[in-house]
Amino acid sequence: MTSARAVSKTVLSVSRFFPDERHPEPRLSLGDIQDLSSAPSAFYASLVQALARELAGEFNLRPAAAATLAREPAVILSHIFLDRFLRLHRMIERDGASHLAVAQTPPFQPPPQIERLSAAASSSSQFNADMIARVASIWELESLPDPEPAPPSPPARPIANLNFILDPELARRLRWKLSRVSSRLWGRVPALGLAYAEWCFLDRGLVGPGRLADLHRVLEQAVKTPDAALRRRRLIPAIQETAPSLGALMHRWGLPAERVDRAIRCYEEYFCRFYPSSRLEDIPVHFPYALERLRPYAPKPLLLSIVGDTHTAYMLAAAKALGMPVIGVQHGAHYGFAGHACYLELEMAHFDRFVSWGPGRLPQHPLCQNIPVTPLPSPWLSERRLWWRRELRRREQPEFDALLVTDRLQRFPPALNTLRLSRIDLLEHAAAWLDETASALADKGLSMLHKPFNALSAELIQSTIDRLRSRLGAGYRVWERLDKGLSPELIRKGRLVIWDEPGTGLFECMAAGIPTLLYWKRDVSREEPYAEGLFAELEKAGIAHRDPASLAAAAASIKASAESWLADPARQAAIEKACRDYARVSDDWPREWRAFLAAL
Repeated sequence: MTSARAVSKTVLSVSRFFPDERHPEPRLSLGDIQDLSSAPSAFYASLVQALARELAGEFNLRPAAAATLAREPAVILSHIFLDRFLRLHRMIERDGASHLAVAQTPPFQPPPQIERLSAAASSSSQFNADMIARVASIWELESLPDPEPAPPSPPARPIANLNFILDPELARRLRWKLSRVSSRLWGRVPALGLAYAEWCFLDRGLVGPGRLADLHRVLEQAVKTPDAALRRRRLIPAIQETAPSLGALMHRWGLPAERVDRAIRCYEEYFCRFYPSSRLEDIPVHFPYALERLRPYAPKPLLLSIVGDTHTAYMLAAAKALGMPVIGVQHGAHYGFAGHACYLELEMAHFDRFVSWGPGRLPQHPLCQNIPVTPLPSPWLSERRLWWRRELRRREQPEFDALLVTDRLQRFPPALNTLRLSRIDLLEHAAAWLDETASALADKGLSMLHKPFNALSAELIQSTIDRLRSRLGAGYRVWERLDKGLSPELIRKGRLVIWDEPGTGLFECMAAGIPTLLYWKRDVSREEPYAEGLFAELEKAGIAHRDPASLAAAAASIKASAESWLADPARQAAIEKACRDYARVSDDWPREWRAFLAAL
């Protein structure tokens, strides 16, 4: 029989541990989120180096190659643990632990790849229930049946990616395939994971004999099961070596000294269980394969944009082992000015050189020191600009005055810290932005079409959406086809595009001559100090706004005459400078890139 004492306890199920639109608490404060993005960096660095020594000794790897394989598991596993630990710690600091219990939950089966664990962190109820139970052991919370069992995480809904703008005919597809195959035989500079720029390079003949060699192939699935003896022999010594740094970090956040040892044991058990087998037991299988693939290109550099998957990690490790420089290529517009740069720990740590869309500098961070930056036009933005010019040559009368594009929202905190509105802790900010913006536009008599990032993003702020529908009627509608990116059909629906944060879409619209506005409150994130001048100029030009009233006034001006608004000389100058400094485009981009590749 369940005791009265047990009945009176609050059981920490997934639905009670993370905020949602109906229950904004518990959540991490902005200060804690900011601290999570910077304070653990020194611990990550020491753990990566300790793991690298263990992996190098076990598998006869060069230290740089071993560190490359260890970085993502070390950083991602640690961040997930610290995020969930800090949430429960703040809850107990505020309300005490005597009334809390943890929901009984079956253990989550660790996936073999770190990328799958990252996906589980932001989307899986089962994984997060497991994590709550683990960190609750630090305070020895009682385990009770869950009164509100979380439903199984729904499968991801497939969406089209509209940022791949070509739907090539058969002849073009065959030409691309031939270029890929011939590049693997006679290509000169190895490349993989070039994001949206990949098809641009293919279409403009930069992939093939004497140019880029396409190495994008997926490794075989994990072939070995976790080896408990190997994990005790190699993972535990690395954790024990860095335990003082981890303990100091948790103690700094207020964990009593008498609980630090228990917290470290909890972390050790979690780390050894969830460390991906594809980055440990599978090293003897995958690493020789990667060396074999890259050795013919040494000592040429390896070009890449996207990191985070197992195949890329092994190619990076092989490049480090062969002494090949790694050149990172920008794949999104936040580089160089976004003050919440969460990509640093996982991307910049691998790069020896960086190709940017314009910024000649990187954030002040230890991992960015001594990385030279080469500004070049963005192939993708350049091609998108040409494409938009063709697609929007004839524009009909739009159905709506404005298109609102809001950022992605995730049900659970992501595997690495971010200060974007996408964090579930900042859901209230995202909902408030939408309500303020829609209300201000409606007050000016403007109608709007809202495009959430995806279906989940809409569901997480459904109450706000429903209120706006009820209040604004036909003046507010939600776009039902929630694909990623912008399409001509969508752009033709509105006179202008309004963004909630500066990102690739904002710069895409500015480069393409699409009327666009930014309402950036900066209550969550802000630009780096050296980029303040850029946004000051965009504010002066009436493109960037800090309050909804000025945004709505600018939108009304665009409704009156989009052509004259765009043609304003001061506004054009501000747009051109913003693109030149942070989103370079050029109709002649292939020539500049060919010259860059030829010099490598």
